Amino acid sequence: MDNKIQLISEDDFNGHKGDSIRLDISLLKQEFQYIGLWFACDRNEDVFITTVFFESIGSKTSKPAEPAEEIPENSFKKTPKKTISTDYDTVWIATRREQNNFCRMKIFPCVEEKSFINFKVIKNRGAGFNVLGTGIIRGDSASFYKIGIEDGTGALDYNDTILFLVLIRSLPPVDWKFDTAAFSVQGLPMSAPPFLFSVNGKYSSWLGQNPLESFG
Repeated sequence: MDNKIQLISEDDFNGHKGDSIRLDISLLKQEFQYIGLWFACDRNEDVFITTVFFESIGSKTSKPAEPAEEIPENSFKKTPKKTISTDYDTVWIATRREQNNFCRMKIFPCVEEKSFINFKVIKNRGAGFNVLGTGIIRGDSASFYKIGIEDGTGALDYNDTILFLVLIRSLPPVDWKFDTAAFSVQGLPMSAPPFLFSVNGKYSSWLGQNPLESFG
């Protein structure tokens, strides 16, 4: 791990202590077009974890006093793939139980894999559509880091909540109007809904593949 992704132990949150993960977005976005935080599982259902994001333009060392966004656990479970904006220079990620009980965090070693997209080709019909075919698009290379959360209510195992920081080298062309929730990565347990392409649409090729190549 280098200074692009750094665990800050005993970070300060207005006088309260806990861990944070600092992402140097200005450097990461030079290598990866997609940066996301994915919710994997909750292994302590008696405790509700809120994930907190701090964002900064300019300073890479001074975390803002107030968070830019907070995602309660139930919301993160419903929408488990959070895209991290590349409009900022630095983003800090933290987690907490209650208002001031920030958690400890652990970053596991990086895993290199490939992204992919399950898709369907459809033809609109009235208020619905017919599925003409399905397939898989092989995506670009991906890196991911398992993040273990320790909520402090039991044994120290960094296993109470599991997140993944996901980095994907490139995105599909703009004319796909791609929803990044449809990304999957080999080796990760989270599923993704198939992305829908209209048989009447026009889509640029990506990595030598076009979703309509069999429907010409």
